[in-house]
Amino acid sequence: MAEPSEKTPLKGESEITRAKLLARIVTLGMALCEGYFMVFFGTVGTRLIEVFDLSTVELSLMMTMQVVGAIIGVASVGELISLVGCRSTCAISSGLLFLGQVIAGSANSFVQLVTGLTLTHLGMNIGLVVCVVYLSEVTTASFRGTMVSAVELCINGGHLLMFGLVVAVDSMLPAEWVTIDWRIVFFTGSAVAFVLFVIAFMMHESPRYLQKIGKIDEAAECLAELLGRDIHDQEVQTCLMEWRQSETAGSIKKSRMEEYKAIATSKPGWAAMAPQGFQSLSGILLLVNYCGMILEPMLGRENTRQWIAIMGIGKWLGIFIAIFFLIENVGRRPLLLGSSAGCAFMSLVLAFGTWTAARGEIIAVSIGLWWCVFSMGLGPVPYVYSPEVLPNHHRSTGMTMAKGINLIGVYCNLVLGLWLMKYSLLITMVTLVVVNMVGCGAFYALCPETQGRTLEEVEKVFA
Repeated sequence: MAEPSEKTPLKGESEITRAKLLARIVTLGMALCEGYFMVFFGTVGTRLIEVFDLSTVELSLMMTMQVVGAIIGVASVGELISLVGCRSTCAISSGLLFLGQVIAGSANSFVQLVTGLTLTHLGMNIGLVVCVVYLSEVTTASFRGTMVSAVELCINGGHLLMFGLVVAVDSMLPAEWVTIDWRIVFFTGSAVAFVLFVIAFMMHESPRYLQKIGKIDEAAECLAELLGRDIHDQEVQTCLMEWRQSETAGSIKKSRMEEYKAIATSKPGWAAMAPQGFQSLSGILLLVNYCGMILEPMLGRENTRQWIAIMGIGKWLGIFIAIFFLIENVGRRPLLLGSSAGCAFMSLVLAFGTWTAARGEIIAVSIGLWWCVFSMGLGPVPYVYSPEVLPNHHRSTGMTMAKGINLIGVYCNLVLGLWLMKYSLLITMVTLVVVNMVGCGAFYALCPETQGRTLEEVEKVFA
């Protein structure tokens, strides 16, 4: 395995520039907005079922249409980044998040609700890809793991915002407002998305996109400002040298299908797809979105929402520890291995608790611990690992493929998982044990360590 180059600038002082600040606000703000929406069903899902009198078939159709929106978003994001760059793609994403939540929040029919949710998922999945691509391309090698994985921290912050808002609506506002808590949830999310839509137009473009379209000198200046460093900084000059060598060598432009084939048959491609795939297949979406349905029969609605809020704090603490204390010190690979093994163990604990008809509080604590273990590895690491192992010229296309694999897990959780859970919660948990053990083996075989390397140097790891 290749070692970091002596030129890799693992340490260095950087300034807080306007470009750097705007980049963080928009990308991490989008992650916050996306995380907020991700858990809407876990908090207000039972209310939607009551208001719209949803059958299991209608519920499955609603989840399927959300997956359809996500598939369209993921399929288009690589092309969008290649055509218009990361800045415009961020604006498109936040605009769709705004529009979708306004439509869903004002829904008076099932069709209008599904339309809004589909548009929101479209924008959310465009945003999740462009956020990690952009942050990985504008962050120093020594801080990239912390910064890009902070996407997961902000997603969890969005979860907490959703949980806290619903608890506040239920406990503090007049009783007549409680029945429209789901509308308040959507309109609050749309307001945040609109602010991000406006700010997105003030961002700098990704320097790797500028390099890709031939504006190398402008790319170097942009990179220096986004890193908060001088144009003569070692990392900036190293990237500039690599870009000019790449321009001199030249490259044959490949069709999109040829790019997909190249990624699917390469080691970096598999290394990028494995964390994204097993992140969603692990069962996190099932246990987040449907935890209300699991716990309410045991604890009641009010107690369940309070438990979910407490569990969300535990999940946030897990991701906080991973991002600020582990990912740059322990590395990406050990966290992936440990987290997947931990999720397998906690799924086994939940299976045993279900089999023995354990108290609702015990099941709630077990789910909370599952969330925490997930958040210390499988949650944050794929966001930084997948884009950094892909070559610069294949990053947007590769992330489209990796996120597409992730969507398979999303569908399995939200649709197939719903049916399986209704059939047997015990079988569902046993399935999660098997899936997470397979994921642990895949990480061991496919995912080398990338900690401390520039994006250009990571390519050499797989050479």
